[in-house]
Amino acid sequence: MTLPTLYLRPSPHAYRSLHTPIQLTRGAEILHDRPIETHIYESHCAWCWTPLLLSLTHAPTTCSTQCAELVATKNSIPDVESIRELLPLDGTREEKYKRNNPMIHDIQLREIGTGCFTQFAMINHSCTPNAIIQFTAGDADRRMIVRAIRNIERDEEITVSYIDVMQSTQKRQKILQEMYGFRCRCSRCIEIDEYWDYIEPMMDMTIEQLEMPNIQTVSKIISRILNEAEDITPPKDNLLYITENYTANCSVLEAKLDKREFASAVPNAQYIVVLRHLIYGSVHPMTTLAWIVLVKCRW
Repeated sequence: MTLPTLYLRPSPHAYRSLHTPIQLTRGAEILHDRPIETHIYESHCAWCWTPLLLSLTHAPTTCSTQCAELVATKNSIPDVESIRELLPLDGTREEKYKRNNPMIHDIQLREIGTGCFTQFAMINHSCTPNAIIQFTAGDADRRMIVRAIRNIERDEEITVSYIDVMQSTQKRQKILQEMYGFRCRCSRCIEIDEYWDYIEPMMDMTIEQLEMPNIQTVSKIISRILNEAEDITPPKDNLLYITENYTANCSVLEAKLDKREFASAVPNAQYIVVLRHLIYGSVHPMTTLAWIVLVKCRW
């Protein structure tokens, strides 16, 4: 597979930005990046990132002799000074170095560690990103894949989200300032239209303040999702199903699944499917996981 030759431009807000010289279609692979350093949790192999069978007396760091040899020879911690040209000019280099290290996750999107990816460090954040990051695991060729989640025009900037965008503007700005030291200036943050202005207050409400979703309305919206290839943006009068706090709803769903109360969890799972389509888009791992959970509840 031939990947686009990306190029950098100066950016007034983010020092520099990464762009594509060609048009990219949704689902296209944009970038492959291998880490120069990783910190993987004990539950997974330090090299190939596969889950480990942990014993009570010994916690191995690799899954095989081959991976152990690769860790010893190729995964040494880099000297921060040697990569200073990759880091922004303000602040301490160590802090900037850590901020540019994304979380590594497995196929089920569970966090398994962090890594330093030098090419990924060139990609800026947006709360309405046009790309996502994925990771390969299970062999020596572990790497990050940056993939388009919508069609990207020629010379358009490549962006990803550093945080979970399923939050209100106020919460996102607070997290970005505390964790990454900047204030986001993407379109969702500075040009809130009627659509976002209506949705985002709902995401901050508590489960006690609002009623359960209208199941019939949810079902109609889901039917539309299945019949439409592009991401949906329903008009304001069709957003009646957004009647619970997203985080609280996820907690309720998780509690019901733990108790194996699958039938009663269906409305919560439907709600999460619809809202993730609206926020993440249809081609996103988080949306796919929501569908898997809904199917499990209805099985």
